[in-house]
Amino acid sequence: SLAWTESDEGTLTELARVVLYAGILLLAWTAVDGRTWRSAAAGIAAGAFLVTALAAASRLAPGVFPQDEVSVALNSDRLNYPFDYWNAVGAWSVMSVAMAVAWSAHARRLATRGAFLAVVPLCALAAYLTYSRAAAFGVAAAVVLVVALGRNRLVTVAHAAAGAVASAIVIEVARSNPEIARGTGGAGAAEVVLALALGAALCVGAVALTWVARGDERWRLSRRAAIGAGAAGAAVVILIAGTLAADRIGDAWEEFRTETPAETVGSNPDPGTRLTTLGSNRSETWSSAIDAFESDPVKGTGAGTFELWWSREGGFPFYRDAHSLYL
Repeated sequence: SLAWTESDEGTLTELARVVLYAGILLLAWTAVDGRTWRSAAAGIAAGAFLVTALAAASRLAPGVFPQDEVSVALNSDRLNYPFDYWNAVGAWSVMSVAMAVAWSAHARRLATRGAFLAVVPLCALAAYLTYSRAAAFGVAAAVVLVVALGRNRLVTVAHAAAGAVASAIVIEVARSNPEIARGTGGAGAAEVVLALALGAALCVGAVALTWVARGDERWRLSRRAAIGAGAAGAAVVILIAGTLAADRIGDAWEEFRTETPAETVGSNPDPGTRLTTLGSNRSETWSSAIDAFESDPVKGTGAGTFELWWSREGGFPFYRDAHSLYL
């Protein structure tokens, strides 16, 4: 689209992004093989957990880290360190949860399995403190995919359940300490750290139980049984959505279509309530992206030019993209 784009700079930036992603794929393709992929995957997971731990630590010990300029500028209570963007931290935490649960059910050694599941409460805490609804949905989707694509499905379900209980305990403790929940200080950090330790111990205990029970060998689901269980589960969800939850889904759709201002520390004493609503300005932004497409369905306005379209159409506040890769 450099031949017709409204912004050579914007399009070149997008080109550089695609080339970068392709380079990462090429690096993995050429450097990882059947003998080294497990080590590479474990290394990626370990790096992911380290970044997630830094994110959570920045909320528990704010004095150790640089001043959060993003939170100050936007008067926001959402965890955004170290990416300066809460949805990025949320997405990173979701990927970390997926890797941790998968490794906990498939690693060859008991200690490795326990160590991986033990970090799930920490990753869940980081995801929660971003108050990102995409992260909340993402954790659920990640667990479903790990169960569906894994080999030891019932062991994975058991580990995911233990991780969910431990994570719920940690999150509840964080919620009960306003300075941690709202990012205004470190009071209550010791309680959260203790909850994290207890949650990790619970997860390690669950791994030990499935290991002693020889779940890998005894708890087996054939591919046909797994597909059948998945289909039955999907049918139940659809049935509930179409009957019992129909009114709630309709209300949620109306919430989504109603533009609401972003919550701030001052206006929202419990930032976690953001996860219970769908109100935002996504509807307006996405509608604008569709309008941009309809203005030239074949060529488009050029890669990386949504910010120009949005500004020209009177959109507010400033957006570089439509907050949806696909749109």
